[in-house]
Amino acid sequence: MNGFKKAFSVAALVIAGFSTSAYAGLINDTITLTGKLDGTTSSTQTKTIVAGTTPEFINIATYLNFNFDQNSLTITVNNNTPTSAFSSTLGKFVFSGFDETITGLTLSSNSPKFNNFGDTDYVLNSVTNTISFDFSGVSPQNSNSTLVFNIGTPGSTSSSNVPEPATVALLGLGLLGAAAARRDAGKRANA
Repeated sequence: MNGFKKAFSVAALVIAGFSTSAYAGLINDTITLTGKLDGTTSSTQTKTIVAGTTPEFINIATYLNFNFDQNSLTITVNNNTPTSAFSSTLGKFVFSGFDETITGLTLSSNSPKFNNFGDTDYVLNSVTNTISFDFSGVSPQNSNSTLVFNIGTPGSTSSSNVPEPATVALLGLGLLGAAAARRDAGKRANA
């Protein structure tokens, strides 16, 4: 039984080790936005992604806010911007410098709608690890128009269907218990 206690202790330590997760997604990544940030001249801004609802990139080309979170990006129109003021020449914006490899980019919501914004207006370049958005010819339905994207990274649930480590550890513990029970049953049969 002493061997079983040792194996149980090791299994408990493994479970404890696997149960804690340090995965933070895009949080604390320092990324760069390139484009006509003031609406006329190509320039860059660099920001660190923090959790929360305050956008990292505000008043881009006067009208847009970009708010990253662990595995998402929300693009909004500045509050109270009249749709008639929205310029159709916003152009292209490129995000780069992600610490994580970006494995997926999916549009999960366009409501209220950005008119004329389609599947070809956002691109994940896996070679350069960049995300780009093209707002040429795009206009918001109203001043609350919002785009929400899911961003896949290694370790995020949106990029893989790998079972959680604690689940695998519990399965291993169950198999260890079954092996110990079988061993005890074999000893009793031979006694």
